[in-house]
Amino acid sequence: MGEPMHILILEDNGSDAELMKRELRKAGFDFTAQWAQDKGTFIAALETSAPDLILADYSLPGFDGLTALMLARQRWAVIPVIIVSGAIGEEVAIETLKAGATDYVLKQRLSRLGPVVHRALAEARERAEKRQAEEALRQSEERFRLLVEGVQDYAILMLDPQGRIASWNAGAERLKGWSATEVLGQHFSLFYTPEDRQNGRAQRALERAAAEGRYEEQGERVRKNGRRFWADVVITALRDESGRLCGFAKITRDITERKRAEEALRELNATLESKVAQRTAELEYRARQLQKLTLELSEAEDRERRHLAEILHDDLQQVLAAAKFHLSSMRGKIGQDPSLQVVSGKIDQLLKDAIDKSRSLSHELSPAVLHHGDFAEMLGWLAKQVQTKHGLVVHAHAHSGISSESDALKAFVYKAAQELLFNVVKHAQVNEARIRVRRFGRCICLSVSDRGRGFDPQHLRETAGFGLLSIRERVELLGGRMKIRSAEGRGSTFLIIVPDGELSRPGGVESESDKRAKRAGRLRVLLADDHEIVR
Repeated sequence: MGEPMHILILEDNGSDAELMKRELRKAGFDFTAQWAQDKGTFIAALETSAPDLILADYSLPGFDGLTALMLARQRWAVIPVIIVSGAIGEEVAIETLKAGATDYVLKQRLSRLGPVVHRALAEARERAEKRQAEEALRQSEERFRLLVEGVQDYAILMLDPQGRIASWNAGAERLKGWSATEVLGQHFSLFYTPEDRQNGRAQRALERAAAEGRYEEQGERVRKNGRRFWADVVITALRDESGRLCGFAKITRDITERKRAEEALRELNATLESKVAQRTAELEYRARQLQKLTLELSEAEDRERRHLAEILHDDLQQVLAAAKFHLSSMRGKIGQDPSLQVVSGKIDQLLKDAIDKSRSLSHELSPAVLHHGDFAEMLGWLAKQVQTKHGLVVHAHAHSGISSESDALKAFVYKAAQELLFNVVKHAQVNEARIRVRRFGRCICLSVSDRGRGFDPQHLRETAGFGLLSIRERVELLGGRMKIRSAEGRGSTFLIIVPDGELSRPGGVESESDKRAKRAGRLRVLLADDHEIVR
């Protein structure tokens, strides 16, 4: 239960005061009462505490109800005051009500006191709640006004449903250049550029905000001095409890500096992209030049090998053969001298061995199949040579129809396969190996595998011989890749992929394979990757 109601009774007659309290108890009120008999005690009671209700007699010796009402209102403006009198005319009653009395009751009808007090307290509560709500609203509006006025970086405008400016803050004045008196009542399209006003952009913005509740946009706006700036704008529709549109709130922020920074960043990106493209073109050109030099080096080596092979075959072997022929002729004239026969036989054998070795060396330096056969013939010949010389059985396979546009690249593949098979002979401790050549697009793929003891590829840089390292370097210079898959006890696979020809074609030039693909109706796929071999 709540606290009992505190009542201040101004009455010079004690019996009448008791009658008032009795009627209030009959009406069900829980209260405490303070009795004031004259003006002095009444003022003292008002100063002591705030009562919840004042019941005041209208006629007192040297003191009347209007004066009491005035004193009560000066001290406590919201406390209900009910005038209780034995005889009060209608004019006096109206006068007291105008002066601020809540109601009046005649002493002859004190039975009405309870309902009148109930009504007076209810009205007092309503007035107090209304006053509190109004005060809270006033404080809220004041806080909002101070907040809006204090925001200097944002222009905050309140618009009526037609888009006319109802209010704006200091930030709007600073941003747009107009004072409030210059723009209040004008349409907010005043800040749009002439071309935007002409095409109705402002009205479309209001329509979008009304339809969607909120609308955001970025665009150019105009200051009072005519200068343009970039603005970030948010328009929010405001509606009452019934959903009726009652206006708009528009917030504008100057983003000119941000736009300038974005433009500068775009220019910087464009410059960087241009420099990257230029640098990429330079690197691609250098890569092509490096590949070309590497192929030319291989061609020079191959030419020297062929030259040495030709010298061995056409010159040295002929000289040795002629010497052997003359030795045979001379042996017939030696006669039966055993010592000379032995010496001539040894010389004949030496000449025969020299002829065989020079023939073998000329074939190894520049096999004829390297220049006149395809990959299948080349690998088959290499497999026989390795088996004859080292006893390693090599299973060679080349995809049908595989060929190369570059003889130098073909010679490189042959030498790489020869070196890798030689490594199998030295380290793998097996009797068999496999070699395979196939084409991936514009690349030639060579793989050499065995099922030998294997090794850890991480240690290859520390233990690899000169031949293997030379192959790796040549592959990289050609724009290719060399991969090694191996594990101890699980064999090894060496995979070499090199582009067949230059790294890239000039822009806009369509290859023959592309033309054939179009004629055949095949799907053409564009691959975007910064490494030729991956593509």
